Amino acid sequence: MLAEISDKMLGVPGFLAIGVAVGLLSAFLGWLRWWLVLTPMPVLGYLSYGFLSQLSEPDFGRMILSELGWGYVTASTSALNAPYLLVLAYFCIRAARRRGVNST
Repeated sequence: MLAEISDKMLGVPGFLAIGVAVGLLSAFLGWLRWWLVLTPMPVLGYLSYGFLSQLSEPDFGRMILSELGWGYVTASTSALNAPYLLVLAYFCIRAARRRGVNST
């Protein structure tokens, strides 16, 4: 295969944009009801699985790793999931404080 893989892959800023959008959505849902912050979790799980499953394809996964490296895989997965995990952590801490549990 002579085509470059990086032209066909979503960049780290694209993954970060998706992560921020899902994080903002979950923050809004968590503002309505604290437990609604969990609703975007299947979407991010599906997106993460879809991205990481590309690595298991024999030719395509090898080309991704040889051209873009593990740094790309780590950065993209982190950029996709980090905003949501920060929002989830915030609402968990807030819920614990409301119940009187010391979170420190």
